[in-house]
Amino acid sequence: MGSFDGCCSGSSLLTSRRWFSQVPPTMITYDLVGVVNHLGTMNGGHYVAYVRRGTAPPGGGDQWEDEKWFYASDRTVKQVPFDEVTKCVAYMLFYTRRGGDGPVEAAAAAPA
Repeated sequence: MGSFDGCCSGSSLLTSRRWFSQVPPTMITYDLVGVVNHLGTMNGGHYVAYVRRGTAPPGGGDQWEDEKWFYASDRTVKQVPFDEVTKCVAYMLFYTRRGGDGPVEAAAAAPA
């Protein structure tokens, strides 16, 4: 297998590095809000999802208000404990970024 060297243009890679080099990692927090899981083999199978519902913590707190996790598969939707979500073999993860007017957006809006 080859490396990822040729997959991105040099300018977009440098621009991304420029944006994130200006933001200390401790300033950016992401919350897991969804997980897609594939059941089956490479030749066939079924996708199911786990979805988080609730209100994100204001001001960067750790506790979501009224947090619930749901399992969804075709016609079935049911509430499940987070422990079930952590035991699945994730195919795809979805995150939401806390805040919204942080330094990354400001850096993205800055002229190159």
